[in-house]
Amino acid sequence: MKRNIEYIAVFLICAAFFLGWYLVFGTSSFFTKDVMQQTPPVPAIEPMGADLRLTLASASELVEKRTPYISAVFYPPLVFVVFSPLVHMEIHQVYQLVGILTTLSMIASLFMLDIFFSKGKSAPSIFFFMLATAFFSYGFHFEIERGQFNVITLLCVIIGMVLFASKRKIPGLLFLTFAIQMKVYPAIFFLLFFNQELRKKQNLLLFAATGLLNFLLLFILGKQSFDEFKFSLFQQIQHPFLWVGNHSLFAYCSGVASIAFCDVKTYPYFFGFILLLLGLAVGLAWLQRLHQKTSTNSINPYLFSLCGLSMLLIPAVSHDYTLSMVPIVLLPAFKEMYTQAIVNKKYLNLLFLPVGVFLYTLSLFSVTNSTVFFPYSANKAPVLFGLIIVTFLALLTETFTPLLKTVLKNSSNTVG
Repeated sequence: MKRNIEYIAVFLICAAFFLGWYLVFGTSSFFTKDVMQQTPPVPAIEPMGADLRLTLASASELVEKRTPYISAVFYPPLVFVVFSPLVHMEIHQVYQLVGILTTLSMIASLFMLDIFFSKGKSAPSIFFFMLATAFFSYGFHFEIERGQFNVITLLCVIIGMVLFASKRKIPGLLFLTFAIQMKVYPAIFFLLFFNQELRKKQNLLLFAATGLLNFLLLFILGKQSFDEFKFSLFQQIQHPFLWVGNHSLFAYCSGVASIAFCDVKTYPYFFGFILLLLGLAVGLAWLQRLHQKTSTNSINPYLFSLCGLSMLLIPAVSHDYTLSMVPIVLLPAFKEMYTQAIVNKKYLNLLFLPVGVFLYTLSLFSVTNSTVFFPYSANKAPVLFGLIIVTFLALLTETFTPLLKTVLKNSSNTVG
């Protein structure tokens, strides 16, 4: 019986992946016209590594004892300190180094998460599926083309999480701090670190010290650099670059408004954007508290995936190269759905898993392979939000099913 359920699960994963491929890539490339439609998978800029070149240029300014905040740079100051030793290398060497580190970080992230969330229940099918699709994904190619370091940063978060869960709290929080200082958005993963022993005073002091350390590191180059970073960050939030490849909630709402209402001002939609963010924040906080009460596991895989997906939607600017992190953040949720269906016979996951795989497949292809399902169709925000809903429902099902059984059992005992 177990083997049959496993075959069904693998079949549904393959079917969902093929359906997504057919609807997004197959129809746009092969099945609509007599000639194959060849579109560039990544909006490339020549020469490659445009973002890396800009980061190195800012680091060069720091080496020359000038402000690193030139042009459209809004990274925290520590980024330029980290990259400053690389300014004396040839740009193509630095580009190759970052590309190799990104590739290795992808493998290491998936491998570490697969082991961390195994709990003695192996699901190699999910691991190899995510690994294979990750390297062919549009987001991963975009990440390497721009010379970005999002996957490297996420690996630091994962290392910190693993260390923290194994009672090495200070090294774990230091890795998380480094990740926050590189990209800011990993701060959302603090929700996971708060899952453990929150009521103990020493842990609260430890988290307070971590928050203070993150704040002080913003002054590592002095108050002027802090002020310039703050100014550039707020400028980016207030006037983000809006295009179809910016999948933040704000960019998506603005894009839909400009299409549906003929470029009317989108300021009223900012209110809706804030409400969505508030809903995400409250929902995540509630799930975190619920997990504390009903689970003995250190970190819930669904919560990790929810934090990762929210991280891709909340910033005002979230370009499509951040989609390189989608396979990583989804692995724990997909793995949990698979093992719950196969091992624990919770067959509702056989519905959640293929729906999640279908939506994940839509995220693998370029904005040039647009789909007809959503307004502002090539934007990936609806896909990511759909994945949040599927993950949310799977977590609710897993959380409330034992509670419901307990309530029904107590009710029957009372009646009896």
